[in-house]
This record gives sequence, C-alpha cells and structure tokens, in this order.
Amino acid sequence: MTFSAHSLSGQQQHHQTPARIRALNRVLPQGFGRWRLDSPQALESAARKRANTSVELSPESRIALQELLRSYRATAQLHPLGEIMTAVNLLSLLHTQLGLSAALAETPAISTRPITAPLIITGLPRTGSTLLHNLLALDEQLRAPQSWEVGYPTPHPNTAAGKTHKIRRTQQRFRLIEALNPGFRTIHELDAHLPQECLVIMASALRSHLFFSSSFVPDYQDWLDEQPQEIAYEQHRQTLQLLQGATPHRVTWALKAPSHLFSLNGLLATYPDCRIIYTKRSPEKVVGSIASLHWHLYRTFSNFVDTAELGRQLCTRWGSAQSAFDTQLASSSTLRQRTAIIDYDQLTQSPIAIIGNMYKQFGMTLNYHTRTLMQNYLQQRPQHQFGAHNYALADYGLTQHDLDKAFKNRNYPN
Repeated sequence: MTFSAHSLSGQQQHHQTPARIRALNRVLPQGFGRWRLDSPQALESAARKRANTSVELSPESRIALQELLRSYRATAQLHPLGEIMTAVNLLSLLHTQLGLSAALAETPAISTRPITAPLIITGLPRTGSTLLHNLLALDEQLRAPQSWEVGYPTPHPNTAAGKTHKIRRTQQRFRLIEALNPGFRTIHELDAHLPQECLVIMASALRSHLFFSSSFVPDYQDWLDEQPQEIAYEQHRQTLQLLQGATPHRVTWALKAPSHLFSLNGLLATYPDCRIIYTKRSPEKVVGSIASLHWHLYRTFSNFVDTAELGRQLCTRWGSAQSAFDTQLASSSTLRQRTAIIDYDQLTQSPIAIIGNMYKQFGMTLNYHTRTLMQNYLQQRPQHQFGAHNYALADYGLTQHDLDKAFKNRNYPN
C-alpha cells in the first residue's frame, strides 16, 4: 500500500510545542544539527569513529539511511532541537549496528545460538500489549529484552560497571523525553528496566516503524512497506542471540511489537516455531489513542504536523495491517493453533486469569511465585497511575465512517 503526494498543506496546525522545547529552540540556531541529517556519509563516518571500528554499514543499511534522511528533509519539519536529537539518535542506532556487526565478526558462533519458540505479542497499538509484556517479563521461565540492553547491546557480556553505566544512560535519555514533553508518561511509561519493543531492536537496521512513530516520514514508511522483511528480522534475531549469551540453558523470549502485524511473513520466516499472542480492542477505542501517542512524540521533534493527514494515514495503515493479519489467521489452521487471542477488556479486568488461560493454551505453567510477582506489579502500578490519557478522534480529523472503511470484517465488540 502506497501513500503518495505527501504534503503538509491544508489543515496544518501548530501543535503547541511544549514550553521547554520552545525555550531551547529560541537559543539554538536553525540547522545546527542538519549537516548530519543532510549527509549519510557524515553520519556513518561519525558512527564508525565513535565505535572505533573499521566495519562499514551494509549496502542495504546505506540505502535505508538515504531513504530515511530524504524523508526527514521532505516532511518531518524538525525544529532545531529536533534536528539535534534526531542526529544523536541516528548516530546511536548506527553505533549499535556497527557494534553488532563487529561482535558477529569476532564471534561467529553467536549466530548459531538457538532462538526457540518465542512468545511474540502483536496487535494494534494501545490494546494492552505493554501491560501484558511487562507481566510476562516477571516470569523466570521467560526472557524479555530490557530497555537498557536494547539501547546498548554491545559490548556483551556486560561487566557490573558496564551494566550500571548503560542503565544510567538509558534512564537519562528517558527522563529527558519526559522533561521535554510533560504528560508523556500518561500514555507510555519509560524505564530502563522495563521490557522494550521489537521495533526498537529493528531500528538499528534502519528498517523499523519506530521512525514514523516519532516523526512524520510517510515516504520512508511507504518505502519500508515495499522492502524485504527478512533484513530487519535477521538483525533482530542476531541481537537476541547476542543478548542471551552462550548459556547452555534454553531461553524462551517474550517479545512484543504491534508492527509485526505489517510483516507476518518475515516474522514466521525468522521464527517458524514462534507462538503469537494477538491483542485485540475496538478501533473506536484505539485509533485516537494511537494518533495521540504519535502527536506527543512528533511535537518533541518538530514544530508542525498536519493532524488530519496523520489521523488518515494511521487509520488506513493500521486498518490494512490488521485486515491482512486477520486474513492470514483465518486461512491457516496451523497459525490459529499457535495464536492466543487476548481481548483488551478481559485482560485489564482479570489479567492474571487471562495469562493463566494463555499459558494453558501454550502448554506452559503459571506458578505461584510468578502469580505473586504479577499481583504485586499490578498493585504497585495501577492503571492511570500517571494520569488519564485524553484524546478524541475528531482531533485527528477522523469519523466513524473512516473507521468503518479502514477496519472491515471486525469480529470483536465496539
């Protein structure tokens, strides 16, 4: 699916950039960080220098970087601070990719470590998948990638001092986002010790939905949708192989990303024995929340966003992705047997019972110790503990007709 003729004309709105960002932008010169965003060669050179490596980006990564930078220039409309933060983020991702390549070159056996029958949560965003992932991460039978190790996977294994340093840097990055964008915690909690999503792991391959979620880069997203999915999933797998180490014990990963809806074939090709947990919720409750999440991230990096165009694209893209996933699910009995479908309302009302039923479906046991950890987590982190997340479809130019058109053949309640 392609969205062409992307333009920010029409219903373009200034979206109330947070006061702290406006203050910083007044003292930062426009274009301060643009030299790196204008030059993929400069970005790669800076990343290689930082990593102190002779390893080069792959041709596929260079192409992806060029497409991403082209889209940033075309539509992202980054403000001065946004340019700097985007350049720093890209440098970090390139550093991660170069570090992973160097680790694989030094220890080829990493790529032979088995990834066995992972649990993979997917579904529309805002369907309880983060809650579910956080709870599964408490089970000692499972291994969920934590934010600090996804952000800094190399060097690995970690020394005690190295781990402490990575955790501190991750927390600093998260606190910066929250300081610049007050209210973001009402939508999504950030913490170095919480599980991280697969789209962040895949971002270091420069082939990830993460970029469209934080900046308006629809041309890049269109390009990504047409690319082979295996490239990003291979790097995803290699990252997990690095993180799990050379342990002789079986490691069962608990993973999560709504964006797997867009790439089921790549997911199954990389993890043919995976077990899928499919979270579902009415799009009337979801799409406005997705748009609000994007809007909060966009305003951290840019001055303007066409909220109606943003709403249209999110509604159409996610409607198409869910429809494609549902079609594959309906046509494959094998896929249905390895997929647990989780309803959002049931999950939020009785999360431990729902997880217990899911474990039974997958032949797993939810033991007393894990139940206790989950109960304690739920008591310590009640829903809306950071405040209610308020949003409306109309804020993004959407109507019930738009939802009905995008989300067809729905088999869940409104």
